[in-house]
Amino acid sequence: MIVVHLRTNMNLCQYLSSIRFYYLIILVALFSNKSTSKENLQLILTGEIKTRCEFSLQRQIKTVNVTNEVSASIPIQLYCNQPMTLEIKSEYGGMKHIKRKLLLAYLLKVDIPNANIDETIPSKYLLSAVQLSSENIPYRADGILSIVLQNGGDFSGVYQDKITMNLAPRLDVHSE
Repeated sequence: MIVVHLRTNMNLCQYLSSIRFYYLIILVALFSNKSTSKENLQLILTGEIKTRCEFSLQRQIKTVNVTNEVSASIPIQLYCNQPMTLEIKSEYGGMKHIKRKLLLAYLLKVDIPNANIDETIPSKYLLSAVQLSSENIPYRADGILSIVLQNGGDFSGVYQDKITMNLAPRLDVHSE
């Protein structure tokens, strides 16, 4: 039996020398065994890196105003340490007039190069959640969300829509 004691009151050179000394003792003990039976030494290493999947707007924008504009772009930043799914849903499937039953259609373009995501989605398809998946592990990635109105509204008034996005690790991908 070999017992290894670690001493804390020594400098780095002494510590490294003592480690080499203990390795030498262990090697001598392993190779000097005269018995006929073989002994195996197995080391099981374990560890865990917690899943992290989050995103944010690079600027603290909560409302995108497309008044007098045909399009608007919003820079986003995400971090995900495994393959991911971005789920996007629209409350109205277009920009809804707040007083009338009018809807302005738009295109939502999602471009996140490090995640291999480059999709353009018509707003009407966003009524049901749309999922964009990436096999890539993007880690830190910058992207752009662009909103392009498909037709200018002729009827005056205020229009609005709420887009909800959720970023989550892919549950169907298992690491080995």
